[in-house]
Amino acid sequence: MKLKGKYVLLMIGLLEFTDVFSQDRSWTEDSLGYYEETFWSQVKSQKSKEAKETVDAIIDKGSAELTPEVVDFFKGSLQRSKEIPYPEVLGNLEIGLGTLEYYRGDITAAKELSREPRLSIQKPKCSIKQQEWQ
Repeated sequence: MKLKGKYVLLMIGLLEFTDVFSQDRSWTEDSLGYYEETFWSQVKSQKSKEAKETVDAIIDKGSAELTPEVVDFFKGSLQRSKEIPYPEVLGNLEIGLGTLEYYRGDITAAKELSREPRLSIQKPKCSIKQQEWQ
């Protein structure tokens, strides 16, 4: 009877620890949605510097977890690139996606993103005349 009582107490103790650990939420579940809403709000209100900083924060915190939701944020944002008129923000999105792909072990995808900076580099709007140095 004493052994059975100890076994029951042990099981109750293990269930308590399981309950505590199950309440531990990841950054992706807890904060990614907030950061995503903040990012799109900053883009719409033409705050490119703040939007770039938000992308940097998502890269920093998202690279610690490497969840598919974080990668989906970057891919989805790049698919909506026509809504983002800021080359520096688009460049950060590509850098972020490349970084996450590298960390996830998809070296080929990371290389492709670094070889084709199609969004982050644009042609200059004005031309500079070369001067002859005498």
